Amino acid sequence: MDPQTIQVIGFNELPQIDPNQLTQLAAETQQLFAYGTKAWLQLFQAITNLRCINKYVPQYVNQLFEMFGQQVMIAIDDSKPKIQRNVVTFVNEVFSLGRSVQICPQIFQVFVPKLILKSQNSEHKQIKEECLVAVSNYILNCSQYEAGLFAVIQLTGQKKSTVPLQKFCLQVMAKQIQTIGSFLQSFSVNTLTLLLQALSSFLNSQGGEIQTYAFQICMYLHQLVGDQNFKNWMSVSLDPQSTQVMVNKIQEVLKKKSKAKQHTTMTDMKQRMTFGVYENQEQVENQNHFQEFVKDKQKANNFLDLNQVQPLQPSVYYNENLNYQQQQPQQLVQNLSQQQFIQYQ
Repeated sequence: MDPQTIQVIGFNELPQIDPNQLTQLAAETQQLFAYGTKAWLQLFQAITNLRCINKYVPQYVNQLFEMFGQQVMIAIDDSKPKIQRNVVTFVNEVFSLGRSVQICPQIFQVFVPKLILKSQNSEHKQIKEECLVAVSNYILNCSQYEAGLFAVIQLTGQKKSTVPLQKFCLQVMAKQIQTIGSFLQSFSVNTLTLLLQALSSFLNSQGGEIQTYAFQICMYLHQLVGDQNFKNWMSVSLDPQSTQVMVNKIQEVLKKKSKAKQHTTMTDMKQRMTFGVYENQEQVENQNHFQEFVKDKQKANNFLDLNQVQPLQPSVYYNENLNYQQQQPQQLVQNLSQQQFIQYQ
């Protein structure tokens, strides 16, 4: 087979499989992976097999990653661009299931940072663009998974993170928080604490766009959870000095917004200058300002426009009402030794 003729096929072009032959297909896939990364045609076909299984029987997605997660993670960094693209396409198709299948949190812990890094650092334009699409699909369908937000926060705060990477991570974080909405308050104390600490660290930076981005997210969160809840959040997450910096910045913005109103009485102005007091119109303006902030300012980042991302259609074999937690499927391959899914370090 001529390697030049091998192409990454679309979701609709994936060959149909017989759900009754899953054990055989999984065994074949394991054999293909056994050839190693140098046999790239076999590796490419193995990834395509996983895509087919995911398309027609998506309730097995977690077991696929239990068995083949380590190979998939290695393949996403393969030297062959076509291998990378096939893996990115596979992960993107997995993310499209986020609203209908309970996906293992480790998948987000591992692959969300990988996709973000590749979307910014890959040498191949097509891979960068496809990673941006996958990140957008993740935001659209998987924002409710706490593990993904936690991974983005960790990536943002890494010492080796460049300024462009931090800016992009903050954009992703903003989009995800906006998509989560009030459901964010159900996340663990650990994640919420880490989130506010990360934003606070940028507020204490030397300024620039990153500081502005972080502050706009803080303003949105303050409006989202309410004044008293936000104060409590700061008290358990930040030291007194960082808390005061954040309070001062919010007060400063509220004062400027109050002074900008030409037809406002002195009584109303004093009320709005109090930390945490919003009028309905100000709430609308703040929310619109946040939405403007999360809009991508560069052409490449248009892939993060949620209005341009369409979730993939469920396959004919998939029951949309399936609850993965209540209906655990039988083992996909009973006679194959399952490999431990690689942990995100």
